Amino acid sequence: MSMQKDIIDKIRKKESDFLIELKANQRSLRYGVEDRLKKHTPLYSYTEGPELGAMAG
Repeated sequence: MSMQKDIIDKIRKKESDFLIELKANQRSLRYGVEDRLKKHTPLYSYTEGPELGAMAG
């Protein structure tokens, strides 16, 4: 884990974007991150295929 933390710290210092995968067996970490993300509005949104609730014509 410390190697991952070191890499993330270097990326953040360069003000770059990154993505971290959380395993399902790390529940407290996963749910903590999910709770914090719910408080933010995404800058960009991408969906593939028909959106939910859209009526087919």
